[in-house]
Amino acid sequence: MRKRILVAMALFAVAMGGAGVALAATAPSTVKACANQYGNLRLYNGTCGSNTVVRLVTSVHPGLPRAYAKIDNGGTLDTARSWNVSAANFYTTGNGSYCFRNLNFTPKHAQVSLEFWGPANGDLPVITMSIPPNANTDCGLASLPQIYVFTGLVDPGVFTDGVPFGFYITIY
Repeated sequence: MRKRILVAMALFAVAMGGAGVALAATAPSTVKACANQYGNLRLYNGTCGSNTVVRLVTSVHPGLPRAYAKIDNGGTLDTARSWNVSAANFYTTGNGSYCFRNLNFTPKHAQVSLEFWGPANGDLPVITMSIPPNANTDCGLASLPQIYVFTGLVDPGVFTDGVPFGFYITIY
């Protein structure tokens, strides 16, 4: 019995070429990649040699980022550390209020992280985000924002002042 299973597995491996089943990309939401016998992948550049072409879904999987951005202190978009976000998608209204709009997809979730900026002299740095923004944000609804981010300093017992801190955002 054990010998039959091993023979069947060997025949299956030979029939599949020893590296897996070839799958063609059938929709614009897929990317072709080549996989070797160890499972290592590389982007498909028109030929895979003896490797197999596999389909990797990129825009359907909810856990993959659709865009990310790095915003410098003061509100400048760092284009070298951003992907799928341009200056046309981002604006700041000052005092730690940042707005994202006209993204080529509908954001479902985002994660934000403050960039380290040094001691706060007893104040606590804070970052918050909302999708979609409401009318109470500094973005205003007339500009059709999709994401609102606020950075500031919390002085316990006092109003939270907006401060234009740098941050990273990953958008899903």
